[in-house]
Amino acid sequence: MSVDMNFFLQFYNFLIKMILLISLILFSCSETEPIYYESPISNTTFTFMQDQNTVYFSANFEDEYQSEKLDSTFVRWYGPDISGDFDVIVLNDSGVNGDIIAGDNIFSRKIQNSSLARNPITDLDTSFLFADFTAVYGDAKFIGLLDSAKIGNLIPKIINIFADTLIVRPEGRNINLIKVKAMVTDGDGNETIKWVGFTSFSLRDNEMMNNGNMIYLYDDGNTEILYPPDFTSGDSAKGDGIYTFKIPIYGDGFGTEPLDDTTRTGSFRWRFSVQDMANDYSQTVDHVIIIQ
Repeated sequence: MSVDMNFFLQFYNFLIKMILLISLILFSCSETEPIYYESPISNTTFTFMQDQNTVYFSANFEDEYQSEKLDSTFVRWYGPDISGDFDVIVLNDSGVNGDIIAGDNIFSRKIQNSSLARNPITDLDTSFLFADFTAVYGDAKFIGLLDSAKIGNLIPKIINIFADTLIVRPEGRNINLIKVKAMVTDGDGNETIKWVGFTSFSLRDNEMMNNGNMIYLYDDGNTEILYPPDFTSGDSAKGDGIYTFKIPIYGDGFGTEPLDDTTRTGSFRWRFSVQDMANDYSQTVDHVIIIQ
């Protein structure tokens, strides 16, 4: 190989290396580091207060984002379906409508669950629920932060009470058995219900009856002996969510009320409640009866 050819090859290799080096330098100089902006939304919260049937939304919003001032805040509430329609809940930092402290940059809202037109929370909503907390900065810069959570334990509910409003006390030493029923349900399954019962309060005498103890109802299909020799609940069907008990009404021949077994007359408030296995309680339901 000639000297000229060797020189040409060496020069060519040198030229290629220089081109690669210059390209690498130019590429490195032209590449810019990505800029990551921290979200101006934090501490998102939504809570379903089952005993009040209200939903509470709250989040912290920064006053300014990318040199734009905060204009407004709201929540897109999707319920269990993130791809479905949503309710819009406007938040505020004015110390009203569920907001606790005005001007602390924590924007909140408490609303009735029934006012959620598209996605009210029901007993079927045992999976994740979705809320998109959104801020508007400047004229039209929308910043969102999606949050999701489960409700947790669903509290039991009393659907209906089946009981007389007027009971006539029998005469002499007779006893009448009056059935009292409560239809109840639990979104986590009726098998999670621990007990159903009620207390009795004399409105005339301003006094708790039965020493203030709960009178329990049963969903046992009338198969369990509750008191000897053979006293049962009177329940019609086991496991149907209707709890029953037969209340004995003693006639006026058992002694002078209120010192003996004779059932007291007057108006009484029966207050029903349910407890589940998670030790959560239903809302109470009152039923007023008159015994005469």
